[in-house]
Parts: sequence; structure tokens; C-alpha cells
Amino acid sequence: MADIDFSALFGLKPEAAVKYLEAKGIHIGWNWQDTLDEAHARSFTVAKMTDMALLADTRKAVIGAMGGGEGHRGFVRDIRPKMQAKGWWGRQTVTNPYGDEQEVQLGSPRRLATIYHTNRRAAVMAAQYQRMLEAADTHPYWQYWAILDGKTRPHHAAMHGVVYPIDDPFWQYNYPPNGYHCRCTVKALTRSKAEQYGIESSDIRPFTQEIGTDRSTGEIYKAIRHATPIPEPKGYAAHGRLKNAQFAADAGFNGSPAAGHLIDQMWFDKAAEAVGDTRALNLIARDMAAETRVRGFLAWVRVTQSMGFSQHRSYGIGLLSPRALKQFRTTLQTDTAAGPVVAYRDKIIAGKKARRHGVAGNDLDMAAYEKIVRNFGKPDYELWDTKNNHLLLVFNAGDGKAIKLAVAMYPEGAEVISGFYQDLSDILGAVSGGEFIRL
Repeated sequence: MADIDFSALFGLKPEAAVKYLEAKGIHIGWNWQDTLDEAHARSFTVAKMTDMALLADTRKAVIGAMGGGEGHRGFVRDIRPKMQAKGWWGRQTVTNPYGDEQEVQLGSPRRLATIYHTNRRAAVMAAQYQRMLEAADTHPYWQYWAILDGKTRPHHAAMHGVVYPIDDPFWQYNYPPNGYHCRCTVKALTRSKAEQYGIESSDIRPFTQEIGTDRSTGEIYKAIRHATPIPEPKGYAAHGRLKNAQFAADAGFNGSPAAGHLIDQMWFDKAAEAVGDTRALNLIARDMAAETRVRGFLAWVRVTQSMGFSQHRSYGIGLLSPRALKQFRTTLQTDTAAGPVVAYRDKIIAGKKARRHGVAGNDLDMAAYEKIVRNFGKPDYELWDTKNNHLLLVFNAGDGKAIKLAVAMYPEGAEVISGFYQDLSDILGAVSGGEFIRL
């Protein structure tokens, strides 16, 4: 079986790529450093664009130009008049979020080109990532592929032809695009084909880089990047090879498409098909709990909190246990209940319920969200709410406190409908009283 070259995607109207952009919420950020890495998988942002309507129009224009096949010219024709009408154009002195006047560059032809091509490239590569994961059974090796011309960064050219297994940590941090105007892509290979090129194993090491200073606050922005030694050339595509050099994606591109909505849908479909197959479900649960997914969820939570309202978005956080799924199906008296993937909706993070819990002082903090995402398949207590027919997942938070998630099942799938801190003794008291039963 031949290796798979997905480069043809770039000449098509990529439906999956359009869906990727459509699923993104918007995020207002003043400095580009405000939205790094996995946050880009779930949010659309343009630095210093603080008008939400204009930001939404910009996202819509990118989607329209991609889906309609008009490309960059169509995007410029649509969005430039709107930016100019709102005064978001040229170099201007504006008031930043801290109340200080600051001279900044807003819209320009070069800026529009960067906005369009960066978002298009990321969307198309996310669609490619999804297709490559779906082909993982037959093509479990991926090959870095650069365009070898005078425009390519030397370090990107030096990675051309390097092969890593699909589960190598390299792909969690350095899946293209790996910087502005990066044109690199990836090929999926069979084992026999990969062996012809030589299979490498990365040695990913994190390092911290200062990436700028906030002009108003003096805050030094830092980014964690992940580097690996560039393998020595083995006679294949030696153009641009560097000796004793390290490769790492640029700051802001150190994320992974695995945190995106397209992968959520893939897990949803795969898990629904795998119900009853313990081995397959365990593999899906493992992949959903991978570090890149954890980072993606936490970045999405932070962005949602910063916006302060629901954008009707969700994140696939893990799988129901077989006994929980059985309980739902028994209670609902159906064998056709949705699959085991559980969605965490942004309305629980920044909606009315979140605000009520904030007033009550029992709302979840980032420590709670991290505990949830890292331990979703391993709660301390798995209970059934007999009154509301909800699944309760309880995580011990220490000092007599617990994180309680309520999960409901709907025709379209399972989702978390509430999450807050509660005294563990109160929860166990409800168990003793028969209101909650252990599964």
C-alpha cells in the first residue's frame, strides 16, 4: 500500500477545514501572546481586534473565502471595507485594555494576508490531521515534508523526510504549521515504507522562551516550546540538513490539532461504533486523555473564562464507563442511546450556572478543571442520582471538599450539565440516604 500524500487538500475547497473554523469561538486578545498554542485550536483571534462584531465578521470572511473558493482576494474584498468603516485600519493611537494610549498597527494589506493564510493553513492541516488519524491502522508512521525552495526556513528544510511513529511526542508539539508562513506538511506511511526512510525517535525537551514585554504593565511574556535534535541525514533529501541543531515550532504554534473540534467528532463516531469492545474503548479513552488533549481543554477553559459568556461550544472530555452507559440505557429504556463520549459545554464554565456558583463561592477553579480532565475516567465515586436520573462523577479535592459533576444523556450525546465544589460529607450522606447510589 502506498504512502498517503494529503497535499492535494491545498488545491481543494476543504470542507473539513471549513468545519474546523466554523466550530471555533472568538477570543479577544490585545497582544498575540495572549492566545498561545492549543488555545488556537478552539478560538479565533486577531491581536488588538477588540470589537467582537468585527472579529466575528473576520472569521466569517475567512470561512466564506475558503468555502467559496475565492481565496485571499475574496477575503480582502469582503473584510477590508468593514475594517475601514470601523476605524480598524492603518497605524493609529488607541487606548489599550489598561487605559493607556498606545500607537499600534491595525489593518493593512500585509496584515490581512497574514490573517487569511495563517488561519487557512491551520484549518487545512487540522483536516489533514483528522484524516491521518483515521488511517492510523494501515499508515502508523508520519513523515515531515517541507517545500525545498529559497523561502523555507533552514530548520524546517532540515526536517524534510524525517519519519516518526504516529504516537511520538514530536507530533504533539510540532505538527505543521510551525510558524507564520510555514508551508510544511506531513505524509502518512506504511511500516514498510517508513523503514525504507528510517524511523526516528524524538527526544522532546521543553524550554522556556521570553517572547516580549507588555508595554503597559511591564509583564514579560513567556512561552514553553518543545525542541528535539534534528536527525543526521541518511542520504535522503539532504537539502537544508543541519548538524547538531534543534527543531521546535515557533512560539504560538506549539499546539496540536488534536485539541480541535474535528478530533472530538472523530472520537464521538469511533466510540459509538466501539460500544461493547473493551479494548477499542480503552484505546480511545487513552488517546482522549493524552497530554495534548489535556492542554487543549485547559486552554479552552481559560479562553472561555476570559470571554465571560457561552459561545455554545463544547469539548470532548472523556468516555462514560461501561456501567454508566448501561445505567443510562436501562433508565432511558433504549438500546440506541448515544455513544459514551462526554461533552463539556462552555455554558457550564461561563454561563448562568457558573455565575450562580460564583456567587455561592463553590465555583470551580483551574485546579479543579485540571483534576477533572486528568482523571475523568477515574473518579473517586461514580454515583447515580435517582431523583434526576443523572450520572454523578465525584473527585476528592482534599480538606473535606469534592468536585461534583452531573452528566445527563441526550439523543445527541452525553454532556456535563453542572460542576461545582461540595462538601464530600454531604455527597456521602446522600448515598447513605438512598438519593445517590453507587454504580
